[in-house]
Amino acid sequence: MREAGRARRILCATPDRSAPALERLAAEAGVELSWQGPGDLGQRMERVLARAHQQRATGVIIGADSPDLPTELVEEAFEALREPGMVIGPSLDGGYYLIGCAGVVPSIFNHGPIWGGPEVFARTMDAVRGLGVTCHVLPPWDDVDDVEGLRRLAQRLRLRASHENGCDWPACRRLFAALSDEGVVL
Repeated sequence: MREAGRARRILCATPDRSAPALERLAAEAGVELSWQGPGDLGQRMERVLARAHQQRATGVIIGADSPDLPTELVEEAFEALREPGMVIGPSLDGGYYLIGCAGVVPSIFNHGPIWGGPEVFARTMDAVRGLGVTCHVLPPWDDVDDVEGLRRLAQRLRLRASHENGCDWPACRRLFAALSDEGVVL
């Protein structure tokens, strides 16, 4: 996301305690580290977006399970949020890879404890429509939830590397190498 313009980048993480690995990761990436606070995923996302609103900023949350998300989709999200409302990027598995808000954060994150599975995007969109909130829907993108998702990611990154000079994903390469050492073929 370094290429995503002048956006302030914050790694929002849980649990809310000392986490040397996350602190090191944030420092290496040149991003701030902020804790999400308690609660289920919906409560934590709502809190992060509310913090952005309190700071008079547009908030966009990107899932860590979409490491190769094209910068163009993030730029489209911020462009859509020039006006008050929401933006959401559906993932291929029925969840979403990105959600953002400009203005007051609507109460749409009350799905209860179930934040995985094929119904999350649909439930969120039902809540958005029920509140009459303007929402821009981005094109679908893939996320990584299992070994098959890792295989699709590895394939996309190999394809990019063959078409783009200097396309480099060092963290993914390290992960793929470690999995290979464990016998996982990607």
